[in-house]
Amino acid sequence: MYAALARGTTATARTTTLIAFGALTTAAFAAVPGPYALLIAVSVAAGMVRGNLTLLQATAIPDRWGTTHYGRLSGLLAAPAHTAAALAPSRWPPRSSHRGQPSALYAADPHDSDNSRDHSAE
Repeated sequence: MYAALARGTTATARTTTLIAFGALTTAAFAAVPGPYALLIAVSVAAGMVRGNLTLLQATAIPDRWGTTHYGRLSGLLAAPAHTAAALAPSRWPPRSSHRGQPSALYAADPHDSDNSRDHSAE
């Protein structure tokens, strides 16, 4: 699928198309309650889009700037996102707990058997 898309479109058009399809498949997960066959079809479509997004990311550098210094340019492009992803878990809890509120990160305990009851009456 990506090869056909790459042959007939520009890098900008591929990026826009794949992000739009990614949004559509994500919305489809929320909108489709069943049957299982339809959920499987949505999962396959979402997997295809995400796989194509991986290929898009791999070809983003050569498509725009050529293959010279590919490693350096790829690292510079990915560094901000990877840094943010690495720091995010350590930065969230102190921001909410310094206001005297329990951290939202720890609010839902999956092992809490009482978690399923309705708290709206409290």
